[in-house]
Amino acid sequence: MKTGIPTDINLYHPIEFLELDKFSRAFLDAGLEYIKGGIRNQLLVGHIVHFVQDRGIDSIESLPRFKKEYLSDLLSKAKLKGIDLKKAQEGSFNLNWGRMKQLSHHNQIYAPGDSFDQASNIYSSSNYKMFRFLEFNRDIDIKHVRSLMESMKRNGILSYPLMILTDCVDGIPTYWIIDGQHRFEAMKRLGIPIWFTLYQKQSSQPITLYDLVRLVADVNNTSKAWGILQYLKAWKSLKVREYVKLDEQHQLTGLPVTLLLQAYSGLARGRATKLFVQGAYKMEDEKRGNDYVSHLKILRPLIPRSSSVYTHMLEFLRNSESYSNTQMQRALRKADLRFFMSENDEEVMSNLKLIYENAA
Repeated sequence: MKTGIPTDINLYHPIEFLELDKFSRAFLDAGLEYIKGGIRNQLLVGHIVHFVQDRGIDSIESLPRFKKEYLSDLLSKAKLKGIDLKKAQEGSFNLNWGRMKQLSHHNQIYAPGDSFDQASNIYSSSNYKMFRFLEFNRDIDIKHVRSLMESMKRNGILSYPLMILTDCVDGIPTYWIIDGQHRFEAMKRLGIPIWFTLYQKQSSQPITLYDLVRLVADVNNTSKAWGILQYLKAWKSLKVREYVKLDEQHQLTGLPVTLLLQAYSGLARGRATKLFVQGAYKMEDEKRGNDYVSHLKILRPLIPRSSSVYTHMLEFLRNSESYSNTQMQRALRKADLRFFMSENDEEVMSNLKLIYENAA
């Protein structure tokens, strides 16, 4: 068998598996509607093969909207997946037509309005190269992979990796592994087809980078919610400029990410964090933010490590017209810093101003 679609399930892949462009899919969908039965929204590869076996490859030319480039596209991309449609009539593919009818016939359990993913959202491919790992997902643990391989040998595949097909990362339609990297690696090492489920967005809007990150966060949040550092790693790996800069500053200064979010945006912590998680964070004044961060890095060893203390210090820097970091260092070295622990923000800021002015 050639690398590509396994013969035992070639009936059940949607036509998108052949990577045809939208014009070819629209043409084929219209031309083969009469044999699709209950599967209205997606065409099965098996329907194409059956049509060619039954009528011959030349019969496609008689279909509505036929263009020579459609046929050329279909033949070449099917060949890449191990399906030689020119030889389909020779019996190179033994289709389980009964099984295909069971999936698509309107009298079966699947109603005519059901899309293919509702009827059967389990796919398979031996083309391991078509799947890619997301850089921000967890690292592969070889010991865990070996354990899964032994389990698969004993019990078969008990659960499937989750994939998403999108071009939102780099403009190229790609199958990204959302969940199940270890199961994918185990199947690959065993040399068996990758069985997987495919994410289907609940709305008709295109998949965005935010959808991608949110989806990975959701499937990993079963026991513990993603923290701020996981989101930073995710957005940074997708080469979003502000997040790359934030990660650099976090590594360089040791300052909390939430403080950096406030310093570069001018926003309150809650609002800045919400935009950060959504992938919509912007550095409104990077130059001034650099100054704030530089000052705070120097002051860091002199103040209690508390998010509220950091926020108070940043607020003081923002509101001081002729601020001197050297003066603030002198002030903090001499002062009793327990005033930071007050629950009254106005009192904290008032005391901070007082010790700063006394150090002049």
